[in-house]
Amino acid sequence: MDVVSFKPDVPWKDQREADLQRSIKLWIAVTSKWDGSFTFSNRLAEMRNEAEVFDMFAHVFSGRAPITVRKRGMAILKVCDYLEDHQLERFPMRELTLYRFMCSQLAEGAPASRLQGVMQAIAFCRHVLDVSELQTVLDSKRCSGVAREVCPQERKQASPLTVAELLQLHAVVDEASDDWDVAFAGAALLCCYCRGRWGDLMRSEAAFLDKDENGAPAFLETRTGRHKTMSSQMHRHQFLPMVAPVRGVHGAEWATPWIQRRSGLGMKFPPEGLIMPAPGQDGEATQRPLESGECGKWLRRLLGAEDATGPSAERRVSSHSLKCTMLSFAAKRGLSVPDRLMLGYHSSQMHMAMVYSRDGAAASLLLLEGLIDEIAKGKFKPDSTRSGRLVASPAGPSGAQSDEVKVETILSSDEERIETLDNSESSDSTDGTGTSSSDVPADHSLNRVFAPPQPPSGFVRWQHSKLKTVHLTEPGYFKVFVCGRSVGSFHKQVVGDPRFDSPVCWACFKKAA
Repeated sequence: MDVVSFKPDVPWKDQREADLQRSIKLWIAVTSKWDGSFTFSNRLAEMRNEAEVFDMFAHVFSGRAPITVRKRGMAILKVCDYLEDHQLERFPMRELTLYRFMCSQLAEGAPASRLQGVMQAIAFCRHVLDVSELQTVLDSKRCSGVAREVCPQERKQASPLTVAELLQLHAVVDEASDDWDVAFAGAALLCCYCRGRWGDLMRSEAAFLDKDENGAPAFLETRTGRHKTMSSQMHRHQFLPMVAPVRGVHGAEWATPWIQRRSGLGMKFPPEGLIMPAPGQDGEATQRPLESGECGKWLRRLLGAEDATGPSAERRVSSHSLKCTMLSFAAKRGLSVPDRLMLGYHSSQMHMAMVYSRDGAAASLLLLEGLIDEIAKGKFKPDSTRSGRLVASPAGPSGAQSDEVKVETILSSDEERIETLDNSESSDSTDGTGTSSSDVPADHSLNRVFAPPQPPSGFVRWQHSKLKTVHLTEPGYFKVFVCGRSVGSFHKQVVGDPRFDSPVCWACFKKAA
């Protein structure tokens, strides 16, 4: 547990709500700097009060990651500051003005990623906020050319785990004396065998053990409503089922001993609990899910990859290694591209077949079970070179292909490639603690702010030190908020007015009104 930082015990839903409120209030302040004569400003002017403005932004950003929304807002705020400092036209600016801004940033040594972020924020305004005036800027070749990396670097991807490392995780589940190591190792195996992102697994809404007709465990299934492809036609209006076979590469069943050991720590599966809660200071299970960065540190410690030397030092073991491991094995074994897309839960043109199949994962799970069985029996060695991976020449996992089969050409689409390490560690996950690039300076001047509502006379405002959520206590009360929650050690009385982008507990303010 030494790899876990002890942070406030905040459920992920509360964290997401606080991040969303902060992001919306930032955009309300940013758009106050814009020109009032174009379409989006007219729509804002049609709103009768600030509450309607807030709801309008909430509807516009519906389904989008709060961290991404805030990141785009900070990039646009930087552009607006440049326009004000140089006494230029207000946003949306001319194509020439943005080009000069990009050149000035480049001259100051800004990395290409920051300039690309500006162009992404412009595209965000154009398509999400429907600012059609920015289309000429997006079409500009010189603006996009400034943001292009002159000397591209090799993509840094998370390395898949080896079979030996998977066997180490299985050994931890079966033999380790530390219950928390067992709980984490089992969650890592679940993430690996279900080919899911760690953040998606942490936001699971349900989990259950699927048994065969004889009552023996066959699959461990989790369902999550918030995931990267939640807006695709294939997964729309459906929870994403992430299914893992309970028979591992060690040839035995791993789920039952893991479930028994984690129950000793008082852990429950969703919806009552989490797949992998972060441990508290006293060794208890908290309501906060383990973050992706903490998962990577814990995984490297268990596998001994922290102080690796030689060729192994070049490997990048992170939380995303868990997702790409079985997909890498499937590619080495020669599974077809559509089968690997299905195994990785990627959206594709097969959405009609998925909608009407009712159990679209059945065929791909059969292939996965066959792949794991070949590894367990030593017939397929994914860690060997291309010439030595197939010890014998068994029938392929599809039942018809052999080792001489010609593997289909790999598609070079965004859906097929494994994501980079940076994206895996900072996606819409349980993280959200970064402040260096997403916080507005305390002395920043903004024309219009969404001021938190004033409490009735006698009520006291309290603010959470991490979430920044403002609660109320009734006159004479110091231990319980109006909403019924207890005043915790992270809550402090508000002296003066809180920041403009502070989220509020609407339950407190509505009951106090």
